[in-house]
Amino acid sequence: MKISHLYWPVTFFSTAFGAGIFFLPQAVGPGVLGMKAFMLFIVIAMSVSMMAHYLFFKFIISHPQKDFLAASSTFIGERAAAIVCVLFILSMIIIVLINFITLVNVVASFLHDGFWVRGGVSLLLSAALSAAWLAFSQRIEHLISRMALVSIVLVAILTLFFLLQPAGAQRTPAPPSISLQTLVLLPIFLFTFNFTPCIQRFAQSAVRPQARSILFGKILILAFIAMIVIAISRLLTLDDISIINGRNVDSLFYTAGLTGNSMAWLGAALLLCLLTGGAYIGTLTGVIDGITSFGMAGKKGIIAGNIVVCTLIGTINPSIIKIISSWSIPVIVMTVFFIPSLYFLQRGDGQQKMVGIAVLCCGIAVIATLFV
Repeated sequence: MKISHLYWPVTFFSTAFGAGIFFLPQAVGPGVLGMKAFMLFIVIAMSVSMMAHYLFFKFIISHPQKDFLAASSTFIGERAAAIVCVLFILSMIIIVLINFITLVNVVASFLHDGFWVRGGVSLLLSAALSAAWLAFSQRIEHLISRMALVSIVLVAILTLFFLLQPAGAQRTPAPPSISLQTLVLLPIFLFTFNFTPCIQRFAQSAVRPQARSILFGKILILAFIAMIVIAISRLLTLDDISIINGRNVDSLFYTAGLTGNSMAWLGAALLLCLLTGGAYIGTLTGVIDGITSFGMAGKKGIIAGNIVVCTLIGTINPSIIKIISSWSIPVIVMTVFFIPSLYFLQRGDGQQKMVGIAVLCCGIAVIATLFV
């Protein structure tokens, strides 16, 4: 494999490997579900997500414009497609906000965490990230991939550091078996593998895009999620998990603080800034591409609106776990899972129809978990 073949998988990694990863240990980590259930769920989530992203990519390139709105309009009509695309853009905006809240929490931890301080930090960060997007808007994937390469190195170093630390004294008892309640947590796993915001840019890239890049991206994400979540989870106690959930903070920064090592703490802060920044910029690219596909050419106006929304939400600091499970995944499933799978059930070949059935059934199952 050539180094150039890793370009898009690394970009996918940076888009998906953001804030949501470091809310896994306290929500669905080995200390909560048990090691076997955790590994089973993460492999299932990777497989389901890979099939859904594959169909999504194929659906986009099925249209000459290689655009989700154009492809949807041809399939279900302009009005229905407009509604679907608005929902898809909404799902990406939610991802932007999740990563932004996490970044604000990291930066605010160095300061007095008051209402006005959070407001100022939110405004400055949203403005700085927006300026970075404008500066690299034509080749934004280059910026994201370079941030991802540094992030991969830091993740490996911190994982090794955490594995060398003594395990937490008070461990959370793992459930004896997988129950209906644990199945409800599957959407949180699916969220961590989502890099749909940059697939349209991938489909439109100058180099002929290959579906195998999606597979390599998923494998890369799976490997690093498993390593870092297991390494972090072994250091957390019941009390730690309760504190993390109560404060709405990520497990990486909290765990680095538990070690008492200032270098690990600073490394975790840098890693979170890179990961959330990369995921934020990558997802914002999808938001802007989606909005401009409606014929709205004012990118600076979109950026200005994003700054206002991010500043407001960053200041309020809502629960990230609730946002992921109740808002983000349902919208992603209704757009990314349902539309492409229904399209290929009607117009695909035998293999695409089989994948479409699997993706559609998984999407229905995920939506059903909202009512359990």
